[in-house]
Amino acid sequence: MKIFAAPLILVIFSFLLHRESGVEASTESMDHIEYKIPEKQPYRTSYHFQPQQNWMNGTSLDLRFDYGKFYASKSFFDYPKNRRILWGWVNESDSSTDDIEKGWVGLQSIPRQVWLDQSGKQLVQWPIEEVEKLRDKQIRITGKELVSGTTLEVSGITASQADVEVLFELPELESAEWLDASEVDPQLLCSQEYASRSGIIDHLVC
Repeated sequence: MKIFAAPLILVIFSFLLHRESGVEASTESMDHIEYKIPEKQPYRTSYHFQPQQNWMNGTSLDLRFDYGKFYASKSFFDYPKNRRILWGWVNESDSSTDDIEKGWVGLQSIPRQVWLDQSGKQLVQWPIEEVEKLRDKQIRITGKELVSGTTLEVSGITASQADVEVLFELPELESAEWLDASEVDPQLLCSQEYASRSGIIDHLVC
């Protein structure tokens, strides 16, 4: 049976099991697995192909690495710190006219360290620690109540240079919305709404 091709670009590299440290791709250790990441959403081409049976047997693309427009990723193994670092290109959803007016298209992502969680089934990521060395003046705000529809202005800093850490505390849960199992897929929600979604205590920005 011929099928309409939906090719994926894959990034393949190795991780040690049950550890946060990375591993060189050419390692001879047997205590590791290779993790395959779909770099970009499938797109159709004008070609047809007939895949061999079980041509991707034993692999899974169920776990998403990034829900944004992240593609063309590259990684390397950092020997001194025994970690794998990955970065990629982040597209934006602006029109071609807007791109021409602002003078750029997309941006380079912050380098991230990637490793496997304890279950060995989920890829974990976090900005590399060196990013914190770029921080300068710290502005701290505590004890502020956020009301729906209002804006909390932080003075003394520009949004283009902000590294923000936020800790939320919910005063009570009686008014919280019931979680609908059909509303836990960010990509699906954004494709349907293509805008910000607001709830009683939650806010999803697409």
